[in-house]
Amino acid sequence: MVSENFNKFFNSQKGQEMILDMEDPKKKICISLHKYFVSLITRREYKKKLKYFKKESEVLFQNCLNLIHKSNPFLKKLENTNYIKYTPDGFLKYYPNPKDSEKMKFDPKKESFDNCIIIHYEEDDDTSIDKMIWIFKGQVNKQGDPHGFGEKFYKNGLKEKGYWKEGELYGWCMKIDSNNKNIFVGPFYGNKGITGLGEKFTLKKKVLYKGEFIDGEKAGKCE
Repeated sequence: MVSENFNKFFNSQKGQEMILDMEDPKKKICISLHKYFVSLITRREYKKKLKYFKKESEVLFQNCLNLIHKSNPFLKKLENTNYIKYTPDGFLKYYPNPKDSEKMKFDPKKESFDNCIIIHYEEDDDTSIDKMIWIFKGQVNKQGDPHGFGEKFYKNGLKEKGYWKEGELYGWCMKIDSNNKNIFVGPFYGNKGITGLGEKFTLKKKVLYKGEFIDGEKAGKCE
């Protein structure tokens, strides 16, 4: 229903006029998300025009999240643990030097749109909830990729939260692997595991490691 209403709006005269009235960056992100994803929340000046779709996309996001939690019961437990916590500025206890902030806290400046929701499916033309691969809420660039701060949930029980650059983790982030019951907090760059000073919590042993990691593996000194 959401995708049908979304398509109906963008194919209407009002929808087309809104796209044509936009500056290039906004036009590109609207067209990109319209083509590849279900829902979009643009910058402040367009939130009123898309208020209806904002409400629907929030509902759809929550329905997808409920399905992910139901299919992966340990994810909720790991999210609520008190053994390890993620904060956007948590890197300061390991990297207090201001020069490190740029690597740990990626700033997209004006390249991103805030408060976007992406629902990514196996097939572009099948938007049934059981065909969802992952969902994302946060900042997105004009190509429709996570770019800035946000969180991403996967159908297989993986959760990633933190800073993103062109669709990949970039900086101080958290990764929850509910299948192996691990939580990593530290520097992530691309598809590699945590690399640098950070933390790893293992639910099975209820052990928290603090220290240096390379590609997700402990290296050097670890508490």
